[in-house]
Amino acid sequence: MTIKRLGQGLRGSYAPPLQPEALVRLQSAWSYLVGPLIAKKTRPIELRGSKLVVGCWDLASLSSLQASSTQSWPQLRDRFQTHTGLGITSMVIIPSDPLVPLINVSPEEDHFKASLRFLRQRASDFKRS
Repeated sequence: MTIKRLGQGLRGSYAPPLQPEALVRLQSAWSYLVGPLIAKKTRPIELRGSKLVVGCWDLASLSSLQASSTQSWPQLRDRFQTHTGLGITSMVIIPSDPLVPLINVSPEEDHFKASLRFLRQRASDFKRS
């Protein structure tokens, strides 16, 4: 008995994610690829097959970014290919939460105290800006 292949496997949004280093490479060059203004509001979340999923936490800018991404897609695609070597064929921008820095907690330290210290630091940073 032989097994006959029925299709090409999972494609598009159902394809398994690319290797993690591809996403890391894209994230490290993100500000250069899209510009500092857009990079402050967005981040690449995942690569599904050849589709790039981008998160945007500035909801006031979300619809304008979605509209402008359609027009500027050829230039972005070429930049992604040239600078990262990734063959991304489409991009979708979705609402997301902003990046939150990780809290460094030693095993001996109380997690509650570390969280309070982190929140106090964020509050003081917010007051300064």
